[in-house]
Amino acid sequence: MIVEDDKALAEGIVLVLQQDGFVFRCCHSAKEARKMLETEFFDLVLLNINLPDGSGLDICRRLRKEGRNDPVIFLTALDTELHEVTGFQAGADDYITKPFSLAVLRERVMAALRRAERYQSAEDSVTLLKEGPFTADLEKQSFYRGDEEVLLSKTEQKLLITLMRNKNMVLGRETLMEKV
Repeated sequence: MIVEDDKALAEGIVLVLQQDGFVFRCCHSAKEARKMLETEFFDLVLLNINLPDGSGLDICRRLRKEGRNDPVIFLTALDTELHEVTGFQAGADDYITKPFSLAVLRERVMAALRRAERYQSAEDSVTLLKEGPFTADLEKQSFYRGDEEVLLSKTEQKLLITLMRNKNMVLGRETLMEKV
């Protein structure tokens, strides 16, 4: 996802990164970004801090508060040390100041995606999920409510695991269909 009010810059980023087979969703305001993030998950979010109707910092903070781990790279003209520290404190995975090299951006995107993949692999290796009264033993494919085992179909199992791994998040139909 690219959240950038400079449409020419957003198009340039898309042109460079499409060569690596990436598919993008672009938006040009904080309002559009918040709406898109309510129902969709992204492998990476390229996020401008200064948007015409709000702050990318607030968007990033909200993602982290909701427990989302979408990697976020800030793209911004704010180049002081204080701004950079503020970006990382908001939950950014990287911070790139404008103007920047598209080649460097490409490599930082690739690095962020590699880190996210390692994180996801570690999360996927967890064999016991607990949420409220529910426990899912992924190794044994056993599901419990309290001490009582609950028999579920394969589809129900996948749905429950997806919901448990995305606690306190609204998942759109498309996302659920993809996961299940």
